[in-house]
This record gives sequence, C-alpha cells and structure tokens, in this order.
Amino acid sequence: MASPSMSRERKSRGIRATSRGYELLHQAKANKLDDEGKRFSYKRIASEAQVDEKTVGRFFNKKAVDNTSAIAIINVFGLKISDIIAPHETILENSIEDAEESRQNFLDEIKIKEEEIERFRQQGSLYESDIKRLESEKAELEICVQRLDEFLGSLKTIVTNFDQRMEFSREGASWLNERRQKDLAREAAEYVLLNHPGNKELCRGSDSAQVKQFAKDIRKYLYLIYHCLCQGRYNLLHKAIMESTIAFTLEPIAYVTAFNFIKDHKIPKDMPSIVANEI
Repeated sequence: MASPSMSRERKSRGIRATSRGYELLHQAKANKLDDEGKRFSYKRIASEAQVDEKTVGRFFNKKAVDNTSAIAIINVFGLKISDIIAPHETILENSIEDAEESRQNFLDEIKIKEEEIERFRQQGSLYESDIKRLESEKAELEICVQRLDEFLGSLKTIVTNFDQRMEFSREGASWLNERRQKDLAREAAEYVLLNHPGNKELCRGSDSAQVKQFAKDIRKYLYLIYHCLCQGRYNLLHKAIMESTIAFTLEPIAYVTAFNFIKDHKIPKDMPSIVANEI
C-alpha cells in the first residue's frame, strides 16, 4: 500500500511573468500566425502547450500558474524562459517545494513510527528493544524535520526580501517611465555638454548628429535600467555594456557625469531612499 506521502500531489504557489516578460508574451502572441494566417488565440495556445485555456488566460494576465504550464506556454512561442520569468521564481520555488515535500514525508514516517510504537506497547514488555529502536529512528526523523524547518525559514526569508526589493524596484521603474526617459536623456546630455570641459567644443553645434546621438545613448541606457528595475535583475545592462551594443559617442566620463546628474539633481528628494538606491 502506498504511503500518504507517495500519493500526495505537490502544491505550488505558482509563477508569473515579469513586466518585461508580459510585454514579450503579448508581442509574440500578436506576431504568431497559424497556417491560415490567423493570430493565435488562447484556445490555440492551450492546444499547442497542452494546458487548460483558463491557465493560458491567467498567465497572459500576470496571474500565477504552475511551473510546468508556464514553461509549456513560453515554449509555444520559442521564447527564453529566463526572459519571461524572474530566476528566483523557478529556482527558489522549486527548492521550497522540494523541502516542503521532504518535510511532509518525514512527518508521515514519524506518524508510522508512533503507530508502531503504540502497537508494541500494547503487546507487552517483550518488545522493549523494538520500541527503543523505533523511538531512536523517530528522534532522527524529528531532527530532520527541525533542520528542514530552519532551511525553509531561510528560503522564505530570501523570497520575502526579494519580493520587497522588487516592490521598490518597480516603484523606481514607475518613476522612470518611458516619457521621463526621453526628458531625462535630453536634460542630462545638455548638462554634460555645458558643464563637462572636454565637450565644450560640442556646444557650438547643439544640433549636431553627435550631440543627438549622445542623448540617444543616454536614453537607451535609461531604457535598459527601466527594464532591469521591472525584472529585478541587472544582466540586461551588464550584457549591453560587455557586448558594446550601445557604442560610446563621447568619452566614458561624459556618461558617468550624465548619470550622476540624474541621480543627484533629478531624482525627487522626497523619494524613499531605498527606492532611490534601486535606481
């Protein structure tokens, strides 16, 4: 007979797409056509992914779904999982689920030991050695449960802290919206050209292609920072720098000056410091 722990289904809190992942999903849905030239509906996506249509609807509306369904839906569009789901959603979620499942297995085993101990006690003193053995095994299992409780506590603290930081990051992203990115880039570029000694010669031609490109560079970086804040990860910005996808129009010090200007003069003084630090 299978033990309760073997037949128990794993429960999941579910995972959801990040803000950037949400955008990518809807872009992919809008661009994906079937053989008849029709855009994919939720029903068609559900059929391709072999999941329930309601699950597709939830995932496309920033609702949490189980890990397997999320990955299946993402795979329909050939998107990278890491671009749609925040890394902690899969790694920590799976770790917590595994630990909780192991904990429950140990609790089930403890209950079995307790039942066996009680049965031997009812049969008299002839089974004292069996009772001691079972009590020793039960004590070892209880230690395992205690250690798992400590481990789960640590993991859940990490998730809570990350979720709190994500709230602050998204608040920063909300401030750094796309309209503000354009204004900030223009103001920062003007500040650098007027105040940075090495670039004063550019001030004579404020409409030059180089000046306009510098402002575009700043806006591109602000755009990446915006999506980093939305997703809670900084590899997008690091990757752009490492791969030089945004070329330097001016010397690096000009960009440092521009971002210091934004940080010191444009971020509101009444913005909570923890939000400002994320930006």
